[in-house]
Amino acid sequence: QRSPRRCPRVARPRSPRPTDRTDERETAAFRAVGSAAAPAYDIGLSIDAFSLQDHRVGGRPVLPGVATLELVRAAARLAFPGRPASVADFTWRSPLPVDPGGRTVRIAFTPAVDGAGVEVGGSGGDVFADGRVRFETPRTSTVDLSNVERSGWPVRMAGPAVYERLRALGMEYGPSFQGIEELWSDGRTAVARLALPAAADRAGPWEVNPALVDAAVQAAVGLALAGGGRMDLVVPYHAAEWSVACAPPARCF
Repeated sequence: QRSPRRCPRVARPRSPRPTDRTDERETAAFRAVGSAAAPAYDIGLSIDAFSLQDHRVGGRPVLPGVATLELVRAAARLAFPGRPASVADFTWRSPLPVDPGGRTVRIAFTPAVDGAGVEVGGSGGDVFADGRVRFETPRTSTVDLSNVERSGWPVRMAGPAVYERLRALGMEYGPSFQGIEELWSDGRTAVARLALPAAADRAGPWEVNPALVDAAVQAAVGLALAGGGRMDLVVPYHAAEWSVACAPPARCF
């Protein structure tokens, strides 16, 4: 297999620092409700927004955790323009379901010397997630997949089979969130070939489409499949760091 392209080859040529940009989608999506000393933004979510009808847990539409990370980065670009921001020590306190009537989510920042604290909550003061925003240029690294031998790995599954297993666990992914084309695992490492689904929402205020990143998280099921033991429904609850050096291609690993 070819190794993935390096970031400079896929970065947008019109912007030397994609993580610094603020585009019209972000300005339209967020409504400023805070102050310069305590920036905060509201964003309205509906079942149709971000293809939430295709991301269900236990039958209920839930905002993907990775979408929350990208919404925080987008709001940070509005609150602190010109400063590349990454998200760190981010914890999801509870799932963020979206009912048929929709809901408003508030992203509030508490500025600090090297970044800001951030809370993601509802209009009633409930907090779904919190963490920190750091002002720093994203670090990059390269993984050469040509050196990863997968021919003898016990798990090799095509995308449809992966989603059948996930559906049996209560994770219902519709066409917008079925980004795994093929999955390999030896129980210690999982490798997936990903493709941004044609049905994925492309109008959101993010640089990395959550459908593509969610597919990467879904690939962790390969670790349990290779182990051959009982599989339980689990969802991510903490991210040590989320940074974006450049937008990935629509097909990647």
